[in-house]
Amino acid sequence: MKPFKSSLSWSAGVLLFASAVLAQSTIDDEIHKEFAVKTAGKVTLEADRGAIEIRTGESDSVRITVNRKVSRISKVEAEEIFKDHEITFDQTGDEVIIRAKFKGNTGKIWNRRNINLNVHYMVTVPRKYNLDVKTSGGNISIPDIDGEARARTSGGNIDLGKIEGLVAAKTSGGSITLKGGAASAELETSGGNITVGEVAGHVMAQTSGGSIKINKSIGDVVAKTSGGGINLADVSGKLEAFTSGGSITARLSQQPKGNCSVETSGGSIDVQLADAIRVDLDASTSGGRVTTDFPVEGGSNKSSLRTAINGGGPVLVLKTSGGNVRVRKL
Repeated sequence: MKPFKSSLSWSAGVLLFASAVLAQSTIDDEIHKEFAVKTAGKVTLEADRGAIEIRTGESDSVRITVNRKVSRISKVEAEEIFKDHEITFDQTGDEVIIRAKFKGNTGKIWNRRNINLNVHYMVTVPRKYNLDVKTSGGNISIPDIDGEARARTSGGNIDLGKIEGLVAAKTSGGSITLKGGAASAELETSGGNITVGEVAGHVMAQTSGGSIKINKSIGDVVAKTSGGGINLADVSGKLEAFTSGGSITARLSQQPKGNCSVETSGGSIDVQLADAIRVDLDASTSGGRVTTDFPVEGGSNKSSLRTAINGGGPVLVLKTSGGNVRVRKL
């Protein structure tokens, strides 16, 4: 009989383990809301956590799906978490407002644990609409849209399509990508790269730990980074570019309307100018040579050069402490 008892004990242990696994499995919760709106309205979303995904639709409505998942916790505790993670939905005219945050109750046992609560917001809006979305922890994606787009996250990437209005995007822990459009764009990250397509207005791009690439800007450009290179493929307006740790390449395809400055503390500078551009060049390096394709008195190939190109115009300052400076024709 002893083997039989041992077999019963083993079976009971397996059942107990299986029950524990089931009690600790992933538990889902989903919320659906829909609001009738007119075009050119606005969605405001303020979330304490989670990824935000915006989509566009053909109907005059805002449709919201919130998916929440919690793991490594019992079903009873999960239901309590969903209850205390309060999400509110309000509408004022054509503005839909969504807010999500935990209520108080800090004495609850699950509040003293590392809760693995994952939240995903999917919001579908008309193509012509405005957005103001914020999350304290997650990625944000916004497709092509005819309206303003403001996006902020404390811990994720921001991916923006072609935005026809003003763009303001900020993240403390990720990269920012803007496909294009934008009457103006203000982009800031503390820990990632910034990539911009063709923009109709001015661009301000700033990062503390990555590179900056702008394919084309019709307006002015301000690009600053403390830890990467800068690549400005086609700039039509005024230019201010600075990096503490990389090289800078830039192309000026049209006559700048004001003074321009390109400076790096740790790399080379390569600037291309259209044939007819008129500037007063002020180029210098502490660790290399200045060369140019444009005719200048006395030639180039020295550590500093001040000269009028095509009769002179706005000042173009090129300065590096650790590389060569080259000014070329497009």
